[in-house]
Amino acid sequence: MLHVIKIMKKIIYILCVLPLLSCSVQKTQDYNVINAFLEDEISKMPYDTIYIKQEPLNFDETIKLYEQAYSEKDLGGEEYKGIWVSPKIQDWPLDNNGITEIKSKITDEIIINWTKKDFKNKRFKVYPEQILKSKTFIVEHASVRYFVFSLSKPIYSKDKSYALFQFYPSFISGSSSSYDEGVIIMKRYKGKWYRLGLLSYAVYK
Repeated sequence: MLHVIKIMKKIIYILCVLPLLSCSVQKTQDYNVINAFLEDEISKMPYDTIYIKQEPLNFDETIKLYEQAYSEKDLGGEEYKGIWVSPKIQDWPLDNNGITEIKSKITDEIIINWTKKDFKNKRFKVYPEQILKSKTFIVEHASVRYFVFSLSKPIYSKDKSYALFQFYPSFISGSSSSYDEGVIIMKRYKGKWYRLGLLSYAVYK
């Protein structure tokens, strides 16, 4: 009887722990696309420190910019496609039905702040906007080698093979940098994330 009780306790423990592990793994996977993009992006930057703004950019703005780009994808003919989207996209991850579905889902979405645990690069520092915009912080970190990254949480296609999110890199002063900014479209291929295209703020915002 004692042996049976021990076995039951182990079963109960496993049933309680497994859901927690599943959630943890899922959360890590959710931001693999962000981490893959950032690691590639910072390889082009001469930086000392990168600060991540704790408050994510808005979901609504991400899908709004994507929707505008998708509706204008054939504007001006083939020779202009490389201007609107860089590089031009052959297979768009979301069509009109997909856009509508995403918009209905994100209406009640609770946006959770970024945390240091979300990023694999331990050199990233996550600070609230209030600190990043304070005069004291700006004066103490006035250098072209300090960047602030503002990011939205990723939006995924139904099959999870595509993701899109906003990315805005700036200097500590708040002025924009010369690096890409806008909605980033990523594609997953053989388990790895690759950049598919950029919907530039300069064109769509």
